[in-house]
Amino acid sequence: MWYVVETLGPPEATVVWSAGRRVEWGSLKAVQRMHGVNAAPIVEAVRLSGEQHSGTLRGRNTLKRVFCEPTKGPDEAVHAVMLWVGAVDEMPSRAPSLGAMTWDVDTLVVQQTIECYMLSSETEEEFGATRDPALFLRKVFQFDHATELIELCFEPAKRSKFQGALTILHDDGHFMEWQGVAKYGQSEHLIRGFAQDLTVHEPPQLGPTLATRLPAMHLASTRSAAVLVSFPANPKNAPRIAYWLTQVPAALVGDTVFDSSYRFHDNDVADLRNLQALLGADASSQLAVEVRVHGRGHWVPCTLLCRRYPAENIGSSILVCELTVNEKAHS
Repeated sequence: MWYVVETLGPPEATVVWSAGRRVEWGSLKAVQRMHGVNAAPIVEAVRLSGEQHSGTLRGRNTLKRVFCEPTKGPDEAVHAVMLWVGAVDEMPSRAPSLGAMTWDVDTLVVQQTIECYMLSSETEEEFGATRDPALFLRKVFQFDHATELIELCFEPAKRSKFQGALTILHDDGHFMEWQGVAKYGQSEHLIRGFAQDLTVHEPPQLGPTLATRLPAMHLASTRSAAVLVSFPANPKNAPRIAYWLTQVPAALVGDTVFDSSYRFHDNDVADLRNLQALLGADASSQLAVEVRVHGRGHWVPCTLLCRRYPAENIGSSILVCELTVNEKAHS
């Protein structure tokens, strides 16, 4: 079983994720209660050394295999330890995906590791270890706990730690669910933190606050749906339906997931890219385009009525659209 243990600073290391679920500053004693082994000394040793650990510990009635993998920050300190405990003849499954960062309270500069950058990127080409806050947060789509993080970053005397979920747009156009964890180190005027990709365990669910930012839609019929269409950072890659805001029209729903991949036809990509360019930074205009969407095992003609997503940075990569299955295709 995997655990993510934050080691960001005093008073003690705590569990923030366990076996697919977020944990709010949990005690390592829970690991001992579950497995009968005291892993705290090993976690501390890995924090201090920055080295991976693999070995066995005597449990209540049997030996347990214990594996630890450190996640280092740009300051070379260990921000988190990924801890796995299981049967002695068992090997760890795939480790959680983490990336670390720091925030300097005095200079307001963010530093990130390559692992942090690659959580939402396809290549290392545009990696930069140092970022200003706006550039660092440019892929954030939904962040209901933003006020709490801002308070930690700008008024750490009021709040010394943060834990919360946020939705990120990956460079390939799909939404991701992350967990952010951070603590303030008063003596260094430095906030240490890390992000963890939770998408496999917690698929993104766009919350009610999103509705307040979107234009009102009056769907014409059951043939229509509200969708978010995203545009990958690489212009050679096709736009995609990133999220269904309403129910998928029946004319697109197939018997299996392979029948309904909901991808756009390659021959429609140029028209979609052109529409994106025409909308530009204007979030009030609407434009329509005819496309084909793969559903029910074949290509279904549809009309998209689109607006730019109303956000300064990420808005250029997302369109808010009313998708309508053409009547001929529906019949």
